[in-house]
Amino acid sequence: TTHQPLPGAADTVRRLALTGGEAGL
Repeated sequence: TTHQPLPGAADTVRRLALTGGEAGL
């Protein structure tokens, strides 16, 4: 299951992952 959201959303997820780690997940 590999669904790609909006380009901006993907970038946001990356930022959250780098800043908050897996806390957002």
